[in-house]
Amino acid sequence: MNERLYRQADIDVSGADDTERSLPLVLATETPVPTYDFLRGEVVNEVLDMSGLEEVRQVPLVDSHERDSVRNVLGSIRDLRVENGNYIGRAYFASDEQSQRTYELYRDGHLTDFSIGCQRKAVHYEGSTKVVRQFRPLEGSAVVAGADPNAKVLEPALRAYVDPEGLRNEMMEKAIKDLLVKRGMPEDLDGQPAVEWFEAHLQDLAQRAENGEKHDTEELQRIATALKSNQRLCRRLVSLTTSSNA
Repeated sequence: MNERLYRQADIDVSGADDTERSLPLVLATETPVPTYDFLRGEVVNEVLDMSGLEEVRQVPLVDSHERDSVRNVLGSIRDLRVENGNYIGRAYFASDEQSQRTYELYRDGHLTDFSIGCQRKAVHYEGSTKVVRQFRPLEGSAVVAGADPNAKVLEPALRAYVDPEGLRNEMMEKAIKDLLVKRGMPEDLDGQPAVEWFEAHLQDLAQRAENGEKHDTEELQRIATALKSNQRLCRRLVSLTTSSNA
C-alpha cells in the first residue's frame, strides 16, 4: 500500500522551551477524520489505530512538507510516544538563523499551524469507516496556515485530507468525462457543453447499452450514479439503464 496520509497537529506554545528551542506537539489522535478514499472513490471517516503505529526515534521537521532537500530541514521531532490514544512529541528547532526565526514565530504566536505526514501501510474497512491498522510517521511540517483546499498543486494525498469533498467531485467529474469521451464526446468539451452533449446523445447511448455488451449498461449506471446532483438527467438514465437490463 505505502500511501501517504496527513494530520493537523496541535501546538502548546505555553510549553515552549527557549533553552532547547522546542515546542510540545499532539501529532495525531484516534478521532475519525473525513478523507477522500481513492480506492472507493468516496469520502470516508479515517481512524488511526495507535496500536499499529511503527515506533521511530525521530522524524525530520521540515518546511511545508518539502522533503526533497536537506535545505528545507528546520530541525527534528523527538520524544515520540502514544499517551491516552494521542501521538505526541516535541519539535526541536535547529540552531541556524532560519530555524530559529521559525521557532520564534511559533513561540510568539505568529505561526499557529503544524502538520504531520505518515506512510499508510495497512488498512481495513468497518462499514464506511477506514481503519489504518499500520502506519509510520515520515515528517512533521511547519506550515503558514494549514493547507489551502483551493490549491490544486497540493499532492493528492494531502488534498484528500484537507479537501476531501472537493477532490471527490473532481475525481467524479474526470471519471464521467472519460466515460463520455469513450462514447464519442469530443475531448475539448467541459462543463455545461458536456452536459448538453450528454443530453443530446442520451437516447443513442441507452440504445447502445440495450443492444450491446454488459459493460455499456454498467458504464451508463456509473454515470447515473455520478450525476446524482442533476436529478432530471439521473432519473432518465436510471430509467433507461433499468429497461436495458430487463
